[in-house]
Amino acid sequence: MSTPFFQVFPDLKLNGPLTDLFERVTIDKVTAARSKKRLKVHIESEYLIEKKKIHMVENEIKAQMF
Repeated sequence: MSTPFFQVFPDLKLNGPLTDLFERVTIDKVTAARSKKRLKVHIESEYLIEKKKIHMVENEIKAQMF
């Protein structure tokens, strides 16, 4: 079951273009390592997202959530 990206990360603040880009992204699965140092987020999108932009969102999740 897919869940909208900002429903899983409601407190995550992204800049305007990234917010627009990830509004239609869904999350299929989230897993955490036992050490809780690594989080895997499996996303699905109807369009291609540049790897650079995915890394930007990864860094924002790390900075804001941990």
